[in-house]
Amino acid sequence: MLEVLLAVKNNNVNKIPQYDPSLAEHLRKTLKTMLTNGKYVTTLNITLNDLLNADERGKWWVVGSAWTGNIKDIGSAANINKTNNKNQEELYSEQLLELARKQRMNTDDRRNIFCIIMSAEDYIDAFEKILNLLIKDQRVIVSVILHCCLSEKIFNPYYAVLAQKFCEFDRKYLVDLNK
Repeated sequence: MLEVLLAVKNNNVNKIPQYDPSLAEHLRKTLKTMLTNGKYVTTLNITLNDLLNADERGKWWVVGSAWTGNIKDIGSAANINKTNNKNQEELYSEQLLELARKQRMNTDDRRNIFCIIMSAEDYIDAFEKILNLLIKDQRVIVSVILHCCLSEKIFNPYYAVLAQKFCEFDRKYLVDLNK
């Protein structure tokens, strides 16, 4: 055991018994092929409800999947979208939605971010919930946080810590004020 530790300390792998350097080289090459440009993992916004109702709504997340379901009327897709929006609005209280309306949070993204910020337990909870929204334009997140911070009469460090968390997470959340 002491010889193995001395060999590791001195970076002399030839003295380690039963060590096969070809295995490490194979794993390094395999990992390198997995991490080349263009190969990345994307998250899909699929809910359990989508998986359970795949027979009724189709597998929209699979590219090229055809679906010929029983559509009773032409407006059924619109009805499905309305029920999804209604379920999403039921997540937040009426008082919170009214406050969002008063603060001019008129788009779905802005309203959802506002409601999450105001109803979160702490900044980590808010950060994780906002990341799960998968919002395309990160400027919306920054603008809602700044709007909430500026609308308070007394400085609330919650918004600063939340904004700092986003800035530490990714550079795309930094706003260039010179533009």
